[in-house]
Amino acid sequence: MTSAYANGINLDNAFDGKAFRDFTGSISFMVDILSENDGIILIRTGTQDEKRQAASVMVDGIPVQERIWYAPDNNPFYRWRDYSFSIPSTYTEGKKRLRITITPLSMNGKKTWMESSYRVLSIKKR
Repeated sequence: MTSAYANGINLDNAFDGKAFRDFTGSISFMVDILSENDGIILIRTGTQDEKRQAASVMVDGIPVQERIWYAPDNNPFYRWRDYSFSIPSTYTEGKKRLRITITPLSMNGKKTWMESSYRVLSIKKR
């Protein structure tokens, strides 16, 4: 896909990337984090071709109970977007490595989850 970010940058600054869609299963990956963390932030680079993308998130097999990962947006012109999801320290405290599992949820009878890449930030309070 070739597009630009939805932040006012014009299409002259578009870039190419791969976006995967229409998952029926889960996405799972391992990540190293700071063991002295105060939680983490997941950042998903994906597209907003379709609105109402939602997923549940698990850390080491434990569902994050506080919220689902929900993105209501839709922008067929500036399609790339970074979405963030915070995970409290109750799921990450003292750990150096995590297995993150993301399972798309049905919204209006349709599972939509578009992704290109993920990044993870360890949060550390001063």
